[in-house]
Amino acid sequence: MLQNGMSCPQMFQQIYAHLNWQTQRIEKLEQQVTRLQADLDAMKETIQGQKQFHIDKIEYKFDQLKIERLDGSLSIGVNPGTFDDVEDFSVNGAAVGAKAMQGNPVSMMQQCISGSIHDYLRHGAKEELRTTAGKLQYPLDESYEELILEDIRGQVESRIEHYIKQYRSAGFKDNLDSTQENIIQQTKRDIQTAIEAYISQLSNKEGESS
Repeated sequence: MLQNGMSCPQMFQQIYAHLNWQTQRIEKLEQQVTRLQADLDAMKETIQGQKQFHIDKIEYKFDQLKIERLDGSLSIGVNPGTFDDVEDFSVNGAAVGAKAMQGNPVSMMQQCISGSIHDYLRHGAKEELRTTAGKLQYPLDESYEELILEDIRGQVESRIEHYIKQYRSAGFKDNLDSTQENIIQQTKRDIQTAIEAYISQLSNKEGESS
């Protein structure tokens, strides 16, 4: 008999029970740690997979955009640096515009013309593009339509500046309101001509390759 009144077998039995409880507890904790580690690894794989997916998607769009913009050319008026030639101007070329007109009335006129043309590109030009594509039986998807319009949009300021330079060189024979409307209509005609010429070129190339 021990001092605490327990016999040796009883004491050993309690020690064994305690050790057994601790062992079971440790095993449960290890199982929880294993499950948590597995969950953490799964989360890491999911996050890495999502990141990779988004990166691939962005890279694909970038490559697609680069290819589309390098294919062909779109004419709308002036070749870079040749303001005397009013027939062509390359979509893929860097447009060189005249210096901004000095004087508040002319600057205001240019802003009004620019606003009108950009509004036309958002609405009327898109309809013109679709009508022309339908007439030439060369359907375009929306992404390609936007690429064509974006190419034109990047050049209209230089085109507007070119026309203002012409009218200014002539001494603005008409009043500014008439000049403004004339430049708007001239620029719209350039855009319409450019659209038809470009889609015709695409249609002809497709016919030659088929």
